[in-house]
Amino acid sequence: MTRKWKIALGVLAVVVIFCLWYTRPRSFDELVGGEEFQNFSIITHTTEASTTERIKESWQFDSHGEFGAELRDILQSCEYRVSLRSLLPFPDPDPVYGDDNLTVLLTAVTGTEEGFTSIYCGTAATFSSNGRRILTQVQDPDISLKILAFVQEHGWITSSSKES
Repeated sequence: MTRKWKIALGVLAVVVIFCLWYTRPRSFDELVGGEEFQNFSIITHTTEASTTERIKESWQFDSHGEFGAELRDILQSCEYRVSLRSLLPFPDPDPVYGDDNLTVLLTAVTGTEEGFTSIYCGTAATFSSNGRRILTQVQDPDISLKILAFVQEHGWITSSSKES
């Protein structure tokens, strides 16, 4: 084997190891930091379709400094696998690819007064903070339902409609 092939294989091995390390499952705190939420707001949109009708609902919750630990526990109960697309320097116009009928938008301010936004759609989750976007796949397919249950318990319904 020539010297060029050995160098090429070495570089390829380093790239593969980096990709495996970067896409490893991580906790919520590893992705966004351990800062507590000072204030957060959650908006959910659900669509349930049957053969005869389609039901759309929207729910909202504003924390006003309450329930931060409970929400953090829900978000920490799941691991997230980061997509290599997060490394691309240009913004993606459609960052969330999900196949579910439930969308969750979480907006928060942390203890360091930094803004944080996450969008959950099916098994896809996008985290945005300080101009950086991280695209992930969630390891728990029910995480959106857990957040919805939290919002339904502590929040209020903002709209509900039935279509035939």
